[in-house]
Amino acid sequence: MKKNLLLLFLALFLTLSTLALCEEAAVEPPLPEPFIGSYTIDRAIRMDPWPNSEFVCTVPAESRLYLVPVNQDYAATSYEGNTGYIFYGDAALNEAAIEEVTPYFAVTTVTEYGYAQPVYSADITYAYPAKCALWVTQHTGGFALVEGDGESRFVPLKSLAPIKRDAAITAQQVYLNEADVLLLAPVQGASVLTVIPMGSQVTWFATNGNYAAILYEEQAGYVNKSKLVTGIKETKQISIGLISQNAVIYTAPNKYAYTDRFVPMGTLVCVDAVSGNYSHIAELDVYISTDCVQKVNQAPLTPFYGYWNEDQPLYSQTGAKNIPSDVMLGKHTPIEISINAPNGYYLIKADGQWGYIQKEGMKTLKKTTLKNAQATVAQKGTAVKQVPFEDSQTLLSLEEDTPIWLDKTFENYAAVTIGGVQGYIDTKSLKLIGENKPVQTYEAYIFRDTALLNFPDKALGSPLQPIQSNGLIKISVTNGGYGYISLDGTKGYIPLEDTQDMRRLFTGDDGRRYLIFVDKSQYQLSVYPANEAYEKTGDALLTSTIAIGKRTTPTPTGVFDLGGRERWHYFGPSFSPFAIQYAPGRYLHGPLYYSSNENAVNKARLKDFGTMATGGCLRMPYEDILWIYCHCNENNTKLEIVNGQ
Repeated sequence: MKKNLLLLFLALFLTLSTLALCEEAAVEPPLPEPFIGSYTIDRAIRMDPWPNSEFVCTVPAESRLYLVPVNQDYAATSYEGNTGYIFYGDAALNEAAIEEVTPYFAVTTVTEYGYAQPVYSADITYAYPAKCALWVTQHTGGFALVEGDGESRFVPLKSLAPIKRDAAITAQQVYLNEADVLLLAPVQGASVLTVIPMGSQVTWFATNGNYAAILYEEQAGYVNKSKLVTGIKETKQISIGLISQNAVIYTAPNKYAYTDRFVPMGTLVCVDAVSGNYSHIAELDVYISTDCVQKVNQAPLTPFYGYWNEDQPLYSQTGAKNIPSDVMLGKHTPIEISINAPNGYYLIKADGQWGYIQKEGMKTLKKTTLKNAQATVAQKGTAVKQVPFEDSQTLLSLEEDTPIWLDKTFENYAAVTIGGVQGYIDTKSLKLIGENKPVQTYEAYIFRDTALLNFPDKALGSPLQPIQSNGLIKISVTNGGYGYISLDGTKGYIPLEDTQDMRRLFTGDDGRRYLIFVDKSQYQLSVYPANEAYEKTGDALLTSTIAIGKRTTPTPTGVFDLGGRERWHYFGPSFSPFAIQYAPGRYLHGPLYYSSNENAVNKARLKDFGTMATGGCLRMPYEDILWIYCHCNENNTKLEIVNGQ
């Protein structure tokens, strides 16, 4: 008997254990994602997510609600300010169609809420005050998707009044007659971007009612037109003047741009432009009142070079009481002469200072301009002289094949600078290589690592600094197979064979294949080498953290061909570089800019990378989209976009 009871107890224990394990193994099905739905009949909102819970209110049939499932039967929602839970088993998906619009500014007519979804039952994420300027990018279900304070929200269309569009004008340089704020939109109460000091120079490129659309220090915005004064067009003229009294320095030709600095009385200056009652001083790059400049008697001459056989002092004034300056012109030193002055003097500039020098004893030199020609030393021991005369002091002795830059020659001597030493070298000792020649300025892509050279010849030149691949440069002067450029303030030559003209960027089939793979869940884009079937054949050539479409404007998934390309694409109000279309209205493109200018990047939007922030495009850092733009095209690349995990 006891044995039977023991067996019965054991069987019961095993049965209960099995039931417990089965219960633990039962897994609740996943809840649906939040959605916008509607009902064909009236429905009740209840206090808790189960039947017969306390009644809150009735939702009429056909009402659109934002539903967030909390269990298999009920979803959290709200209706006309009442919150609670509603049965969603028979709710029909009721997503409103997205209406693409040309983006525009609008202002709130009343205090209004910003919603997380285009429905009144969605979460309220912000309260916009009346007269708040917002940027509208699309319409959906009676709501507008707006951008303001760096976030996107939905606002009822009935509470928005569109602001008329900007009227473009010919861009002009103007000044502020008093300090003002730079606004995000052309309406009172718009967000303030920055404060512009009085007297600042800005670029005025459009109007909108009482407001002017301007660019200030690479940032676009709006100011009141009444705060702008038009600068008087400068008249270019070269004259020498004497400062008759301490002259206040202005940073621009208007009375609002004054400083606490001045040009001392008695200073001899060169005026190269006049704007209204202001003169531009060439050597200081500032403006002073024209009333403070006493014109010096002078007569222009056809420029020529002269020298003296003896040291010559430079005088600050002429006449019976000559006043020597602290500048002494050494004998045989060539000096350019272009201005005739009274009393037997020339007006010249030596060592950066204007002054007078006696005509008596001056001898002329024949000068030839070579436009930055290049040469090499023909024989070892060639001398660099202090002045262009055989009996002059020797400053350096050169090795054979030393590279030389030539700017101008005097008689049989060329002016040169070698290792920081300025002097003259006999042209008979040189072998001429070529000259720098201007070309129409163009952008070039650097597709492999190279170097900036001091001479247009790899064998003779020395590297000034390395140049990494995947960059852009502008070329306006060439010398044979080299481009003459300025890089970070250093001038030199880059081999053209290491660059590609962006005007003639290759978009054909060169045999290479690439797969651009985008994982939306990771906000990551990678470029892989691929085979003819566009399957990966190696490690990623490039990996980039990107911005993808918002929940309301998602980035599409699938496999796409690359399409049209634009150096700059206008998204309104922003510009973006290197745009490549892959679907209607969808692009691979770079960061956002205030204008089509490389220096006008919208730094605040750089934080968007790694988030859902676009209208469906794939936005990425400048260097990454530049690489794709210059390597990938419709004939060698496929784009695959997946949702990921």
